[in-house]
Amino acid sequence: MDDYEVDLIDYLRVIWWGKWIIIACFVVAVAVSAAIMWTRPNEYEGAITYRISQFSQGLGISALDEQEIINAITESRPSSLDAQLSLQAKAENERIKITIAGSASPSTLWDSLALVTPFVEDQLQALGADVISQAMRNMQIAISQLDRQKELLTQRMNDISPYNPDDPLFAALAQKVANLEAVLAQEQSQLEMLRDTSSNNDLLVIKAVGIPSIAKIGPNRKISIAVAGVLGLFVGVLLAFFVHYLISARKREATHKKV
Repeated sequence: MDDYEVDLIDYLRVIWWGKWIIIACFVVAVAVSAAIMWTRPNEYEGAITYRISQFSQGLGISALDEQEIINAITESRPSSLDAQLSLQAKAENERIKITIAGSASPSTLWDSLALVTPFVEDQLQALGADVISQAMRNMQIAISQLDRQKELLTQRMNDISPYNPDDPLFAALAQKVANLEAVLAQEQSQLEMLRDTSSNNDLLVIKAVGIPSIAKIGPNRKISIAVAGVLGLFVGVLLAFFVHYLISARKREATHKKV
């Protein structure tokens, strides 16, 4: 216990001896951190949330997942968006949240948020147009295949000789042709619906939810300076012990030489 108390007192003495070293390190760390923090511009983040409705039911199109929509939005950026700003999108509870962040002023951020809605609408219209175009191409291929099957079956019916509507083979072929005609009618109807949807660009519809918001996200100058001050004290204490050790070692070496 006594040894511990002696060691602790020795440590405190060294700290007191090197107090100016510690204070100097603290002041330098705080000054450098303050200079860096106050030269950095403020950073802000603006956010706007959308609810995106998909009208793919009955069109033979699978609903797009949220990642496809996010990729369509983030693959490009508004041409008029400030170069200092970044645009990101993420899914939140069946909604899409768009954030714009950077060192621009709040007024610039508000102006940029006003550009987000038409930009997102354009991106989703382009995505919807691509999806519908692909679906139309697939459906046209399917219709061509069905037409070809119908022609082949009709030809087989015409080749049956002599003509006998009560023939089981003829009846089976006639039933297949009727089924194909029903499927073709359904496919043609869906194709027309796709064409109407493509002309109206209403496969994906967005609606803003809530009010756009802007918040300051950095830099946190107080915390940064406080952390720098703590690190400065830590470095100062280590430096004080190191300098004290060097001085003590030289004194011991000088004493040994005299002896």
